[in-house]
Amino acid sequence: MPDVEQISGIVLAGGQSRRLGRDKALLEIEGRPLLARTVHTLAALSDDLIVVTNAPERYAPLGLPVRFVADEKPGIGSLMGLYSGLKAAHHPYALVVACDMPFLNPALLRYLLSLTAGYDIVIPRRDGLA
Repeated sequence: MPDVEQISGIVLAGGQSRRLGRDKALLEIEGRPLLARTVHTLAALSDDLIVVTNAPERYAPLGLPVRFVADEKPGIGSLMGLYSGLKAAHHPYALVVACDMPFLNPALLRYLLSLTAGYDIVIPRRDGLA
């Protein structure tokens, strides 16, 4: 598995939350905003934490140890957020997750990172589906 110094943790938080009607990243689960839970999980795996968003002023009050990066072309979707995050990454490896994943499993993330040797990308699959 790559060392913490080789992994950039990227959280995609650029969505507009239209279906929910309010900012998903600030939705609290067990008393903590989703974004804070996600960043906390990635902090154990990376020393370069990035949140891709076009509204950093909403998340700055959370006091998270992250760099905020804007989508280069807002409104296009998560692929542009992915591109923007990867472009800003300081390390050769990147672990990319969405902000609305409150129960990320650190053991699974470590396992995925352990599979990186010789590959450009690792995508989890279950029952043949990615």
